[in-house]
Amino acid sequence: EGTGYTQEWELAYILDIDTHHRSEYFERIEYLYSNLPKEERKKALFSCPIHFDRNYNEVAWPVRMVDTFWSVAILSNLYPDVSATVPISTYGASLELIKIAGGWDTDVFGIGDDFHFMLKSYFESDGNVKMIPVYVPASQLHVDNTRVNMEGWIGDAYARFTQGIRHLWGTLEFSYITNQVYKRPHLLLKRQTYMVILRVLSLIHISEPTRQAEISYAVFCLKKK
Repeated sequence: EGTGYTQEWELAYILDIDTHHRSEYFERIEYLYSNLPKEERKKALFSCPIHFDRNYNEVAWPVRMVDTFWSVAILSNLYPDVSATVPISTYGASLELIKIAGGWDTDVFGIGDDFHFMLKSYFESDGNVKMIPVYVPASQLHVDNTRVNMEGWIGDAYARFTQGIRHLWGTLEFSYITNQVYKRPHLLLKRQTYMVILRVLSLIHISEPTRQAEISYAVFCLKKK
């Protein structure tokens, strides 16, 4: 109180600890956020494309190929007519939206926190999330053999296979979606609901917080009113 700061101007940036961002990413989100109408600002969710580049030459080519296809799939977030952008490994959200969503889940539904937070935000806001693409990509690391204590291509392939098994847990989102639609059948009248469901189910992904080590954190940025 008396500081000039209000909750309306609080943003959270959520990212894996191996994610690198250019300063333009934060500048772009702040610009987009500050130019939104007040009601849309409260429910703003920002997502960007990703690319795997920092250890590109240190992993086996099959791993590079799989991750490259994954990056290409995420580029669909940038298509102008897409009304549902899916955050991958990193995203920005207003503190108001985080409160509406009830924070982050810690049960099995929270394994893929990026996908699941988007779903929670959408349903808990009664389909009123403002999803905004950010045209500044994030830099990611490929999965490599250092995480499985195996050397060479076999180690790289095994590490990617292990991550692929974790991806299967993303199918739990289907039961979450079914439950939410049952509670809020009126959302089936919105075209965006079908976009959200189809995009999540087509891009099922368990994000990097499933690793053994602690690798995710949030940075809160305050902007004076």
